[in-house]
Amino acid sequence: MSNKAKFLNQIKKVNLGSKQELQNFEIHFEGFYHSEHSDIIDYKLESCLEWGDEETENQESYDFNINWKETHINYSKEYVKALNDMLDLDLKFVSLNSPSYYNYETDKIEVSINRDDILKLKREYNYKKEFVDYVNEQTKSYDGFISNYKDFEAVKNHSEMNLVYIFKYILCEYADDIQENSFELEFEIIRSKTFPGMAKAIANQINNQINNL
Repeated sequence: MSNKAKFLNQIKKVNLGSKQELQNFEIHFEGFYHSEHSDIIDYKLESCLEWGDEETENQESYDFNINWKETHINYSKEYVKALNDMLDLDLKFVSLNSPSYYNYETDKIEVSINRDDILKLKREYNYKKEFVDYVNEQTKSYDGFISNYKDFEAVKNHSEMNLVYIFKYILCEYADDIQENSFELEFEIIRSKTFPGMAKAIANQINNQINNL
């Protein structure tokens, strides 16, 4: 193999490798603390209680037997799939990142994104005036808040934050469509692995405490 052929082969390998590079970032989707997403889960739970199924039928205290963490993770995975379908992307769910306290922040979905999708999104949004104006407005400091990024240019130069703001904008731009799709998510309510009758016992204990007040 000639030196030129070896060089071209190396370039080809580099290009193939770069397409497979993944970058992680967080999707700020409102979380599960008194949000439309918690309402959707509550609605599905109420439907299970109302109509019953193999697992919920004859369980008077089903709501005490929910594994909320796994249910939220399950919902988040389906939410990412819905975004992929809507935006023609290949986002991969990584984790659901929840704060210790919900005073100042809420849950965020961490995903990974491939290089081709990164370039696609940046080409579509970084040259869009509405998006630039949105970022400039969102990054303004005000009383009680000091922004880490003073404007769009600062955000654009930080690839991860650029993606964060792109998806913030997308979730605003397609809010109605996303909300409609969220109600159609095929997520599963995950039950906790508790001893038989434990949920009912907890409910009875709470009722007894209330009656003794």
